[in-house]
Amino acid sequence: MKHLIIYMLCAFCLPLSAQRITRQYNNVSMADALKELNTLQNKYAVNFIYDDLEDFRVSTTVRGLSVPDAVNRIVGFYPIAVTQKGNVILVECTHKTQHHLTGKIIDEQGEAVPFANVLLLSPADSAVIAGGVSNESGIFVVPYETAKVIAKVSYVGYKTVYRLFTTEQAGTIRLQPETQTLQAVTVKGHQRVHQLSSEGLVTNVQGTVLSSAGTANDVIEQLPGVYRENDVWKSFGKGNILIYIDDKRLQEVTELDQLRSTNIASIVVNNNPGAKYGATVKSVMIIKTIRKIGDGLSIATRSVFRQAHYLSLSDGIDFNWRKSGLDIFGTLAYDYSRRYQNQLNRTTVSTSSDMWNLNSRIGIYPRGSFFTVTLGLNYSINEHHSFGMRYNIYPSSNLISTWLTNQNVLQNGNETEHVDYSNHLNSNSKPTQTMNVYYAGKIGKMSVKWDNDLYISESKVVQNIVEKSSISGERTVNSINKANNTMLASKMVVGIPIGNVVMEGGYEYIFTNRKQMYENEQQIVPSTHDQIKEHQAALFASCQMTLGAYKFNAGVRGEHTISDYYEFGNLIDSQSKNYYRLFPDMSFSLPLGKTSCVLSYTAKTHRPTYQQLSSNLQYDDRFTYEQGNPKLQPEIIHDFTLESIYKWLYLSVSYQHIKNPIISLITLQDTSAPLNIFSNVNENHLNKYTATVSLAPHWGIWSPNLVLNLMGQRFSMMHYGQMKDMDNPLLFAQFFNTFSLKRDYRLSLNFLGNTYGDIDVVTLKPSFQTNLGVVKTIKNWTIQLQINDLFKSSRNSMFTYGTHMVLNKWNYSDTQAAILTLRYTFNKVNSKYKGTGAGNEEKKRL
Repeated sequence: MKHLIIYMLCAFCLPLSAQRITRQYNNVSMADALKELNTLQNKYAVNFIYDDLEDFRVSTTVRGLSVPDAVNRIVGFYPIAVTQKGNVILVECTHKTQHHLTGKIIDEQGEAVPFANVLLLSPADSAVIAGGVSNESGIFVVPYETAKVIAKVSYVGYKTVYRLFTTEQAGTIRLQPETQTLQAVTVKGHQRVHQLSSEGLVTNVQGTVLSSAGTANDVIEQLPGVYRENDVWKSFGKGNILIYIDDKRLQEVTELDQLRSTNIASIVVNNNPGAKYGATVKSVMIIKTIRKIGDGLSIATRSVFRQAHYLSLSDGIDFNWRKSGLDIFGTLAYDYSRRYQNQLNRTTVSTSSDMWNLNSRIGIYPRGSFFTVTLGLNYSINEHHSFGMRYNIYPSSNLISTWLTNQNVLQNGNETEHVDYSNHLNSNSKPTQTMNVYYAGKIGKMSVKWDNDLYISESKVVQNIVEKSSISGERTVNSINKANNTMLASKMVVGIPIGNVVMEGGYEYIFTNRKQMYENEQQIVPSTHDQIKEHQAALFASCQMTLGAYKFNAGVRGEHTISDYYEFGNLIDSQSKNYYRLFPDMSFSLPLGKTSCVLSYTAKTHRPTYQQLSSNLQYDDRFTYEQGNPKLQPEIIHDFTLESIYKWLYLSVSYQHIKNPIISLITLQDTSAPLNIFSNVNENHLNKYTATVSLAPHWGIWSPNLVLNLMGQRFSMMHYGQMKDMDNPLLFAQFFNTFSLKRDYRLSLNFLGNTYGDIDVVTLKPSFQTNLGVVKTIKNWTIQLQINDLFKSSRNSMFTYGTHMVLNKWNYSDTQAAILTLRYTFNKVNSKYKGTGAGNEEKKRL
């Protein structure tokens, strides 16, 4: 079946590959480029006068374009006319003059400045004689006739240069940054923030108000359909987002705080990624940085001070040393966090004969320190071949959390018991180590990308609970939870362009060995020793076809998984798994007038985490246990998504049918006592829908961005012996306001909130938050001050439903805080490392 689908894809795409051009031009004569174009195809005749076009230089990429489109791409902004009559294309210089002013424009760091404006003025009266635009290598050629000309060179964010020339060779013109850069960005001709492409939603950062947002996290926060939960970025209705910075997979969330928004070119969010990504990957984000060239040492530092109930600190430094094709890079990061939470729980439990109320007041005090080291090297043999390795070590962390609980127990409205809990959790883990080795190359037209990953971790959580009951007195419950993980993964992607079709294919293999042990000293709950050995092998193939403004993508991924489950060293056949599945995907992008649309379908899966698959019964308190479920099956998700964009209006609608959805289930241990067990089970099916609307106009100094995200589901559960519908839609609203002020100040005022609505077995309560911030850039320094949750109105409150209970939770999670961030950049460059990693989703499961 797998081979048949791949052959059908190839057969469908190959006949459409004729007369499509894919070429890379780097500072070549336009005459030579057009001459070569005639030799690459036989359908069109490109006619031109060689001498007229020889002085014009071309630096551009032509990928999968028709011959007429390729000619127009080569001509670019030069004063050259292109006329097509049937199969004959005539290319003619519109200014056939004796002189051509030729030069190159660079910035203050010596890098080429593309698309800079060049106007030639008369020295006598400053009248405009001619004009042109620099190409992607910064080179310009402007025809003129007079003996002398004044060249006016301008580019947004840089000082305008005026120079008098009496010869045709202008040489190199260096631009210097304008002192009022941010103010200059807000003039007429404001760049569109959002665009829609076959890759997904593209958000332009460079040249827009987002460039001064602060960090990558501050930019991501304003993307449509994206939100953060427990420092993890997620997409509404899709779940966790797999993030790449250029070609490098994000290893630690601290990297996003290290990356300044001024160094980001654009961000692409793809909510229906293709077959080359794992079947569990439902959303991908690619942060494309502004690449800078040059040898030497570059350094970027960051210091963050967060004052809420307690002071938290975070420091980091990135360095990169480059010599010719060699990059040696690394990161040192330290984080000390101390937080506070205040929580009220009101739990109602209905047993066979009584109604119980468990009312608890909880103070939560987590604190911990974390240190990260990354070292790596990358070597580019030439423009077609590079290899490298990266080693990450997350040394021993010391994470401590204290929960102090006062609980009143009521039976049929009468208080029967008071219990005080003192719960101490201590996580003292050994260093986690990861290593990636990659090769990226191009052999002829074929591209090859090969990644290999090693992941080793060992965690240990010690829990000590002291209970003081007004009836039964004092008792202590001690437990230890250990987990050892080893993962090996390998992935290869091969791409071949065939005319207007790009074919990709490859494999991915993952081996995981996880051992987990849970022991309770007092034997209140049984001890467990689990081990899971899992093999995942996948083959995938896809093709992308371009027909003018239309693009079609199709692919398929086949995965075979063998998972052996052991308890105390014995293989448990009933809990082991062996299955093979196909995951097809396809998308179609098309313009409808001035509106761009993308329609897509993907089949994905969501696998239970290894913690969910454990067999241990964990003790939380005398009325609450947590239990794993080794028999959980993966979810199968069929996703249909429509995206469209018109100017600054973006709309996305998605529908998901989920088979075997993993749902939290809260049940009574027996019908006579209020003892609840939290676990996870597979339901038959679940339907979900999401809709996202984003409006991002630009008016003078004000750049508003309104994002509305609607989530809904069709789900019913058994509650108090009756079916309860959990289908109230949930609306998340985000209103970002940025004001570009004088002297490089940027002010932000943001409002975030959500309505009442359902997610699985939870009903979220309304919440609202106001954030205020200001950013100031001084040469290599960026200073950012934020006040989050200005009115202390944000809550993480909800109702959680079980078969015989309902938990009414009110929670304040220390969201009101003042945050000062200082960043310094010296000769900042980005590593050329191209390793994307293998087994990325498996690491999250671990």
